[in-house]
This record gives sequence, structure tokens and C-alpha cells, in this order.
Amino acid sequence: IIITSSKGLVVSSMVASALAFITNLARGLHYSQDLRRKGIMTRESFDDYYHKVHELCGERCLIVGFGDVGKRLAYVLKALDMRVSAISKSDCINNDIDNFYTLSDLSVAVKDADYVVNLLPLNSQTEKIFKRDIFSKMKSSAFFINIGRGEVVDEESLIDALRKNIISGAGLDVFEKEPLKLD
Repeated sequence: IIITSSKGLVVSSMVASALAFITNLARGLHYSQDLRRKGIMTRESFDDYYHKVHELCGERCLIVGFGDVGKRLAYVLKALDMRVSAISKSDCINNDIDNFYTLSDLSVAVKDADYVVNLLPLNSQTEKIFKRDIFSKMKSSAFFINIGRGEVVDEESLIDALRKNIISGAGLDVFEKEPLKLD
């Protein structure tokens, strides 16, 4: 049996996906897309959402899982003048990180984040770690982005948080059960 590793193979594409979600959500592209889909996209209709459009400079991003992808993402976000925190197994020296936390600090770390990017692997410690109590501690203007593993999110809690405007939005690349049902 030949065993191989794809370590590093998808770093750039995962960082690009995270960045696409972050910039899309920051600039309100999801609002304009929804208005276009409904056939009511005008300057006046978009103005209803204009107060939700913001710059990335000075925004706070929490990277949950600080492996190769997290490190590269932090580097890119710092270049955009964002403040970046990370959850890692251990503190490490990294000029792109303003604050380090451990996984046990997740409920504290999410409080100030404008974006929470999940990059965690799935294991017994991380399964459904993003649940109702974590989403309730996030800012109502915050966005949750999952490009890690779908099973680390309690999807019912996420749906509830979105429906009740507990958080502002989500960018999801992975899900608990894939492929998604058509409905």
C-alpha cells in the first residue's frame, strides 16, 4: 500500500476561498446578488443595505485552526490591514497574529471578531464545537466562514443564529452531509 500526503497542495485555493467569502460579505455582494435575483436591483434598493457595507481595514478576523492555511490567511489579511487573532494548539511567534488563544478559549475569542474562519480538523474535541452558545457570543454584525470540516458545526444552531440575526451571515464551503440535497 502506497501512502501519500497532499500537505500544502490546497493552501492557496483554501486561502482564496476564505478571502472570497470575507470580501464578498464585507462589501455586501450577497445583498446585491439577492436584489438582482429578485429583479429589484436599483441604487435605491441597495441603499437599504449600504450601512452594512464596510472596509476590511481595521476589521478583526479570528482564525480557528492555525496550520498552513491559517498562517497563509493571516499573512494575506494583515496585508489588508486587518487585525488577526488565531486559535492554535500552542502559542507560537508569528508577526501576523495580534492575539493567540487555545481551543478552550473559543467562547471568549469570538466576542470581538468581525469574521470567524473555521479551519479546524474533525476530531473528538472539535465535533460540533460551533454551536448555539458560540454563535450567541459573536457580535450581531459578525460573519462565520467554514472552509474546514462541516462536522465541526452544529448546523441547526447556525441556521437558527442566521434566522434570528444573532450573526450577520455565513460563508460555507463544507457541510455536515455532502453533497447537499437539492432542497
